[in-house]
Amino acid sequence: MDLQEHPQNQGIMSYEVYEKFLEEIEKHKLYSIVFASRGEPLLNPRIDQMISEAKKRGVLDIKMNTNATLLTEEMGRRLLQSGLDMIVFSVDSVNPENYHEIRGGRLDRVLQNINTFLRIRKEEFPDSKMVVRVAMVITKKMDHCAKEEVEQAKKYWLEKVDELSIKSENDF
Repeated sequence: MDLQEHPQNQGIMSYEVYEKFLEEIEKHKLYSIVFASRGEPLLNPRIDQMISEAKKRGVLDIKMNTNATLLTEEMGRRLLQSGLDMIVFSVDSVNPENYHEIRGGRLDRVLQNINTFLRIRKEEFPDSKMVVRVAMVITKKMDHCAKEEVEQAKKYWLEKVDELSIKSENDF
């Protein structure tokens, strides 16, 4: 709602604004950043540079949440080189119909992007310390098949990623 009421807050942050943020990071000794919420970090073509610069300025822990729709091989490599500590892929179902109903996107594309990223990490960055988590939210729409969804997610993800987070939707 805030973005609807304040459209000037929409869009991609300019690098000039981010540089001012980096100055504040150094000044106030900020140790953790999460690129998430109210937007998709991969829409910013310089997200990897933003992460690298924050690391250079002393940020110890940097996490990014993404739906992986825009995760290309090139960006995957750039993220693996950037110093990113954790990447969280939001994948609320491994069932294509349920995924489409929840996220409105194509599960096959998302899974392909994540699997390619995981392959690149394993083959090209075997010493990477980046933690890869898949986050799944069991929505009210999934109540009728929640147990099945959880089992399918565990079967699909547990051997592939470092962490699997499955939570129930909060009804605020």
